Amino acid sequence: MPLTERHLCFMYRKYGTSRAHGSAGVTRGSKMKIRRAKAEDVTAIAAISREFGYEPTEEEVAVSLHDLLSRSDHVVLVAEDDGTVIAWGHGRINRHIEIARHAELVGLVVTRASRSQGIGSEIVRAVEQWAREQGERSLRVRSSVVRERAHKFYLREGYTELKQQKTFAKAL
Repeated sequence: MPLTERHLCFMYRKYGTSRAHGSAGVTRGSKMKIRRAKAEDVTAIAAISREFGYEPTEEEVAVSLHDLLSRSDHVVLVAEDDGTVIAWGHGRINRHIEIARHAELVGLVVTRASRSQGIGSEIVRAVEQWAREQGERSLRVRSSVVRERAHKFYLREGYTELKQQKTFAKAL
């Protein structure tokens, strides 16, 4: 199996930070704002996801988004520029038997045309703020081993690499 399909992951954890943090709904300038996702964002979220190499249908995104929007242990945020959704982020609270409860940024995708403009950083800060509001003390991120640009991004954001791992799946 080629490396791009192996689902090797980097895991990062962010502890405390001295940077000022925004929260969901904070505007940057007069155009871009971060807000909670709505059902009407399905088409944009699916399109942005496909741009990044994922293959969700709008129906699949609609079903997932409907479920996630009703849960208090998940947050889905979008970045909107003049009414157009240009990025999305998804955070959740993880509970495991063997490790302490923690928040995880499970998805972050910015359109190609909007990358390297601080939008991903704004979404990360908004998810961090949401996690703090849930009482969490750390936020983890998993990033495929082939996404070196993303690794540099998370390191710049103050995250430290914890480990590399493989992910396995089995059809049921």
